Amino acid sequence: MRSRLKFLVDFDGVWTDISGQAKSVDEARVEQLSIISGIERSFIEDCLQSVQKKIALTPHLFGWHSDGRISAFADEDPFLLHNATVEGIGILANEEQKCLHLKNRLEEKGHHDLGKLGSDIFHIGCNRYLANTGHTPLANAMSALQELTEIVDVVICTNFTTDLVASTLKRHGFPLDENQLSVNFNRLKLRGLARKNMLTADPTTRQSLFGDRMIWIDRGHYKTALLEEIPDVVVGDVFSLDLALPLVLQQEEISFKNLKAYLMITPFTPSWSKNLATNNVIANLKSISHPNDLVIIAKEMLNKELFC
Repeated sequence: MRSRLKFLVDFDGVWTDISGQAKSVDEARVEQLSIISGIERSFIEDCLQSVQKKIALTPHLFGWHSDGRISAFADEDPFLLHNATVEGIGILANEEQKCLHLKNRLEEKGHHDLGKLGSDIFHIGCNRYLANTGHTPLANAMSALQELTEIVDVVICTNFTTDLVASTLKRHGFPLDENQLSVNFNRLKLRGLARKNMLTADPTTRQSLFGDRMIWIDRGHYKTALLEEIPDVVVGDVFSLDLALPLVLQQEEISFKNLKAYLMITPFTPSWSKNLATNNVIANLKSISHPNDLVIIAKEMLNKELFC
């Protein structure tokens, strides 16, 4: 048995306010589509507004695609809505003349894969914001992280690269140098490029039902991280990406039988996943509203272990 509990946590959306990044991505979307297509911004904005109205009607049919399947839904956070919006230009081309015109112009410029284009634009907007300001931690989040590492081992498991997360942590007082970007320091480990969104067509490929959403759980890269870390607690703000697979493992793998999962409730959390985490719909799934809650949870778990 390990001497300390281990929390595996996402970074963006759990420790940070992503609204600034989301705005930068929104701006980059209009800007880049206009530059690439040569179409005026007002037309682009009008087209994208039509796409997002369509998405809002059936968000479970749009999202982040991997292996030809939706790995996370359009309504789960602004970044997923961004990807769904750019892909939606092609998906809705047959019923929206504006979309067809834009799609044709993009294809003329060599952009036949709108999912990839959406991802490229995401990185442009995100990197621009991070270069200017870095991640924006929630109020008191960094002090909560410091306190949490004094109680439990913390693994930050993110789709971002470790250098971007490390830069933010260093800026907020965490002592690390360039040689510590991928290793433990003070009971805090960075695990980047988790690829939680990547569906890997494993032999056990299948969907699991959570509330009214069927979610693919064959996320081989993320599963490898989970099996290597064997956390006691998993925390994330996007249910499909962060929590669906761990909750399946909790039911099926003996080493995960006591796993607890927490959904970080943000201004972007959709009602369906919020309901899963706040109304006792799934055993071992709860919600938090701020990283400070994790400190309280860690102390309660530690006290329970000491008195068992």
